[in-house]
Amino acid sequence: MVGFVFICFFLLAVGLAIYFSFREPPELRERLRRYDELEKEYEKRLEELRNKLRSLDGFSFDPNKYICEGFHFDRYPVGHPIKGFAIDKDNKKLCLFQLLEHAITVRVVPWSDLIEFQVVEDGGAVTHATRGKQLARAAVGGLLFGGAGAIVGASLADSAVSSRQVRLLELVLGLRDIDNPVFSVRLLDYLHRSEKDGGLSVSTAYYRSKLGEARQMAAMLSVILSESND
Repeated sequence: MVGFVFICFFLLAVGLAIYFSFREPPELRERLRRYDELEKEYEKRLEELRNKLRSLDGFSFDPNKYICEGFHFDRYPVGHPIKGFAIDKDNKKLCLFQLLEHAITVRVVPWSDLIEFQVVEDGGAVTHATRGKQLARAAVGGLLFGGAGAIVGASLADSAVSSRQVRLLELVLGLRDIDNPVFSVRLLDYLHRSEKDGGLSVSTAYYRSKLGEARQMAAMLSVILSESND
């Protein structure tokens, strides 16, 4: 009888231990609830953005030719604008936008205003292209970013198979605008993490998807630069 009671208590203790080990703490449940809430709000704002881009006079919005910073729990919607740009191949224009907490700002420029672009990982350029030899001789590329131009995607391919971790992946545009010469879009941003926590492994599917976005947009921007030289 004593043995039976002991077994019952033992099984109960094991069951309770398993239950509490899998039970989410209140702080985690609240964080997940807040995350879902903000993510839905972000998707709603994105739809507002797309509607605004569709309504712009003289700009033909193509949902397959735009890029936007992704949702990030630790920075949306407070303090940091969510940025991106859209490409209009019919009218040869770029629309640079910022998705703010209570507003959407847009800035439409002709393709000819794009001087150069680069894809940057953790502060170092892995892809860089300039608008043409005449600008290169004027050292515009060096003034904005430093270094020589490169073939689109040349060094991106190797990084996808390494074991590195990335904290920041961004697409940076250099523009013919003395007041606002640089416009950057952060595709990955883990700078809020401590050095100990590191960044995102380049072997993950999420990194590869963002790298694919960077390659796609870099290829389109390369076409814009080449056409601006014709």
